[in-house]
Amino acid sequence: MSALPERAPDARPTPVTGRRDVRLFAGLGVALFALQYLVSGRIPGNGFDGADYVEMITHGITNGTPSTRLRPLVIVIDQALYRLLSLDPILIFQATNLVFACLLSFLLADLCRRYGASRLATGTLIGCVFLGIATAKMFAYYPNLVDVGAYLFITLAIWAILDGQTLRIAVCSVLAVLSREFGGVVLLFGVARDIRLRRGD
Repeated sequence: MSALPERAPDARPTPVTGRRDVRLFAGLGVALFALQYLVSGRIPGNGFDGADYVEMITHGITNGTPSTRLRPLVIVIDQALYRLLSLDPILIFQATNLVFACLLSFLLADLCRRYGASRLATGTLIGCVFLGIATAKMFAYYPNLVDVGAYLFITLAIWAILDGQTLRIAVCSVLAVLSREFGGVVLLFGVARDIRLRRGD
C-alpha cells in the first residue's frame, strides 16, 4: 500500500497550493546537484555509453549503437545546443543536466504537494534524490549520460497521468519512452491506475 493517500476515484488531483514552496524545493534540488559537480570530480575520458552519446551529438544520431539510439530525446536536445553554441559536448551535458535537475526537483515537490506531504517529507525526498549516488552523484562524475533527462521525462509522464488530461498524458508518455527505453513502464502505471480508479468503465 502506498504511503501517500489516494484521493477518491471521482476526484482529480488538485493543483499545488504552496507554489512558492515548490519553487524553493526546485532551487534546493538544483543547488544540491550543482554541489555534486564540485565534490565528485569527473570520469577520465568519455566512458562507455558516454562516448557513444558524444559521438551522436557531434556526428549525428545514427552514429550511436542500437542501444543508445533507443534513447534519442536527450541527445536531440543536447545536439541542438551543440550546433547552436559550438561548445564542448561535456559542457552541454553538464548544463542540460542542471536544467533537468531543476525541473525534476520541481515536479517531485509538486507531486508531494498534490498528496499533502509535509515540507519535511518533501525536503527529505529532494535531499535523498539529489545527494544519492545512483540519482545524482553518478551523473555529476559521469555527466555525458542521458539518465537525468530520462528521470525528468518519466516523472513528467507520471505527473501528467495524475493530472488526467489525455493529450498531455499521450505527449508526455511518448517523451518518456524516447528518453529511456524503460520509460514505457509509465504506461503500465497509467493503465493500472485507471483500472483501480474505474476510469476505464
